[in-house]
Amino acid sequence: MAYLKELLELMMVADSRRNPKAICNDPLLSGLVRNNPVLSLASTDPRSVKAKRQQDVAVGLTATQIDDPWLVMLDAEYVGKLCFLNDVSLRHKLYRICKIAYWNSTRTRNACWEATMEPVQLSPDGKPFVHDDDVVIMSSGKRLTKANALLGYVLAEYVDGDDAEPTRSDCVDKYVTDAMQKHVAYTSKRTHSQGTPARTSLSPPRPS
Repeated sequence: MAYLKELLELMMVADSRRNPKAICNDPLLSGLVRNNPVLSLASTDPRSVKAKRQQDVAVGLTATQIDDPWLVMLDAEYVGKLCFLNDVSLRHKLYRICKIAYWNSTRTRNACWEATMEPVQLSPDGKPFVHDDDVVIMSSGKRLTKANALLGYVLAEYVDGDDAEPTRSDCVDKYVTDAMQKHVAYTSKRTHSQGTPARTSLSPPRPS
């Protein structure tokens, strides 16, 4: 037992002295898995060194993260799109899709991909922005939309089970179309207008 403890301590010391840049530059591992330490390459059998290199490549390939193709597709298709929620009772109806979320299935609902939306206003030049009332400003200056200001709408639902392909929903597509039409009308009106209204017709003023 004492011998094993001493050996472990030597391995830990040797591991701490390894070149960190050699690990960070390995494109296969990407910091996800740890290479097993080698105390001395000079005293290690060349066949063992070769086998270990092959093992490191195999482990790195296995541990490489791959984005879900549905996430990649939905992210490219929807993130950044404006949505006008014309059929909801909320006073504010203009939102922007800020990310795609995945929800696991439960006893009461199917697994699904969801569009997470944040409320936005339109500046006089027609560019959307999140109002200060709806964000938290971090110490670094980064602006994060408050969780209670976000909404979520289903984009695709696994109605036939988690292992089957999900079924697309056109609900968000209709909101996107409505927002595009209203945004075009708003910018066109602004182009031909003499004055500069304080707020856009897409976003009614907040109650005081």
